Amino acid sequence: MYVAELEEQWRRAAEADATILRAMTGMIGQALPHMRPDKLS
Repeated sequence: MYVAELEEQWRRAAEADATILRAMTGMIGQALPHMRPDKLS
């Protein structure tokens, strides 16, 4: 039982990570066209 509970927690954590990564990827994709390479340091 203990292993099954851990696997479920890991699965939920992986899904949460994937959700966050999708959101961040979308935000980066929206920001890229507005970035000015000449202004980056």
